[in-house]
Amino acid sequence: MTQFIPIEEISPLETETGIDTAFFTVKNENTESLYLAYSVKRDFLSVPLTYSVIEFIGSPVLEIHQMGIEEYLDGFEEEVSIPEQGFYQFEANDDGTEEEGELDMLVLVDRDKVLEITFDSKRILSNTYHSANAKVALMTALQ
Repeated sequence: MTQFIPIEEISPLETETGIDTAFFTVKNENTESLYLAYSVKRDFLSVPLTYSVIEFIGSPVLEIHQMGIEEYLDGFEEEVSIPEQGFYQFEANDDGTEEEGELDMLVLVDRDKVLEITFDSKRILSNTYHSANAKVALMTALQ
């Protein structure tokens, strides 16, 4: 049975006012990177939006899929439901272990779409405060 497990090490998404995301890919001869900026959950609505930026690295290629939730869920053999908007990973194996050399997969779930990224490694780059939107936050982080 497929289970979506929330990822604890990544700052939670801002879902109250809607998820704001932007991503950018860069490819060189040995690796491919995807930079993802997203709005971070805040304690009070009066606090300005904060954006977190994460780099996903694939060697030699990342696998990136974006589609509607219904289309994504139709791809599973059994009935699967996603509990709420956020970042998830799949349960590794039935016994909870990971196989060596196995790629990681992250699933970002929005109200109406899913972004699935298969990668070798990731690193959290920065938090950007007081940005107008995710695109501006991403451009600021990449400068």
